[in-house]
Amino acid sequence: MAAGHVRLAAERRPGEPVVRLEIFAENAADLPRPEDLAAWLAEAEDLGLPAAALRWEDAPVPERDWSEGFRRRFARRRLLPEVEVLPPWDPAAPALRRRRPAPGAGAALALVIEPAQVFGGGEHPTTRGCLRRLAAWTRRRGGPFDCLDVGSGTGILSLAARRWGGARVEGWDLDAASIVNAYLNADLNGLAGELRFRWGEPRDLAPAAWDLVLANLFLGPILRLLPRLDAALRPGGTTIFSGLLATQAGRVAEAAGARGWRPVGQDEDEGWVIQEWRRP
Repeated sequence: MAAGHVRLAAERRPGEPVVRLEIFAENAADLPRPEDLAAWLAEAEDLGLPAAALRWEDAPVPERDWSEGFRRRFARRRLLPEVEVLPPWDPAAPALRRRRPAPGAGAALALVIEPAQVFGGGEHPTTRGCLRRLAAWTRRRGGPFDCLDVGSGTGILSLAARRWGGARVEGWDLDAASIVNAYLNADLNGLAGELRFRWGEPRDLAPAAWDLVLANLFLGPILRLLPRLDAALRPGGTTIFSGLLATQAGRVAEAAGARGWRPVGQDEDEGWVIQEWRRP
């Protein structure tokens, strides 16, 4: 990307050491040369990264109807027994756009999500785990609550929180495209004007203003934001952390415990950990 190659796709299957990097260009002359890639890998070694072998292939990309394949891939899917996600082109989606009362806490829920280059469509175990914990928490709560969604992405967790009784729901994300997509998804679910999404890291948070914080992030941002989230939570408030690898869970537990937070529970899904904590 630093060299100007912005049409990229990277993939690594779990447990495999090989990373497949695809670089797309209009013609072969616009592609980086194998020796360029080898030189960049050598620079990475100088920075302390492990040595990597390079295998290079080039081939034309056949013409395809990408939109048709895209729509086939993003069909209706059930994330949890009580949660299913529909794309906007599903025949049932228009009916969900009409405003209707929110179902009860943790009740069966169908959400329309526009697939985009934004995290949080529901396929990833971190999102699924957050939804599972959120549903259980709202059932225990049994009444209205104020929810802060940090790393809101598509807004799927915010939408679920609103449907499950959230009186005030606010999402934050560093990706500006996420904010646009989240507002679109709110409209697709008949919730236009009922949620607020903000760009950047959470800042100027009123003290003791939130009953629930959803933080589907990574280890670094979680540790950095923990003091702000601590101040923003009401006494007895709950935070659900996700985006943690199993090997990182202890770091968050140590940091949260040092602030006097009490562990409620922890789940693991495909190597990802979801933790729930309560502020005294």
